[in-house]
Amino acid sequence: MIEAINWLIEEHVSVINMSLAGPDNAILKAVINAALEQGVFIIAAAGNEGPAAAAVFPAGYQDVIAVSAIDQNQQPYRWSNQGSHIDYAALGVNVLTAQFQDRTGRESGTSMAAPVVAAALACIVASVPEFSRSQIMSALAAKAIDLGPIGKDPIFGLGAIQP
Repeated sequence: MIEAINWLIEEHVSVINMSLAGPDNAILKAVINAALEQGVFIIAAAGNEGPAAAAVFPAGYQDVIAVSAIDQNQQPYRWSNQGSHIDYAALGVNVLTAQFQDRTGRESGTSMAAPVVAAALACIVASVPEFSRSQIMSALAAKAIDLGPIGKDPIFGLGAIQP
């Protein structure tokens, strides 16, 4: 994973999706911080351990964009992690996915939601490359539909990004 992140940085990839979650790891954190310092945006799945679970990583790292999952009715996925680190929500329940041997199937989880936010962010970066990091983040926030209490909340973050 560390080699992959380093390769993406070398290839000047500006948006990295990390649809995975696990314990804190000092080496991974250092590589992610190095990527962030070079202007890379990192989006990560919030985890599927439930609303009361502690933050998992890399979503729990500062400046990583943490994504929770919602269903088609914009309701929280029952297993999606929640917390003050959540930045956005996206469709992550019963999502059509590519599977083994040229098949498709349905999957649920924050790993299905994170790529929606990553794609939206990548489109912003590609369409306005002259924007600063803060302008890009503002443009992403402008795309969010606020679903919870007004402003950022621990379930939806700043809101839902639609596919």
